[in-house]
Amino acid sequence: MKLKFTFLSLFFLSIASYANDRFFTYIYQSNVLEKKQKEIEVWNTFRFKKETFFRAFEPRIEFEIGIGKNTQTAFYLNIGHSA
Repeated sequence: MKLKFTFLSLFFLSIASYANDRFFTYIYQSNVLEKKQKEIEVWNTFRFKKETFFRAFEPRIEFEIGIGKNTQTAFYLNIGHSA
């Protein structure tokens, strides 16, 4: 009886608790911005292929703006240069 009670109590505690982990481990996740908050992020990507001797540098600037409660939007400025 004691083992059954221990198992049930652990089961119900595990249902009630949750962790605040990332949902996708290989994807960047940011917090949602509050209303009128702004954020700028700079991304730089270097692309190359050995077979065709292709190389490119692709900078990207992201503007994030908080619209309301749990709502935000983002605008991207993509710039590319290949040689």
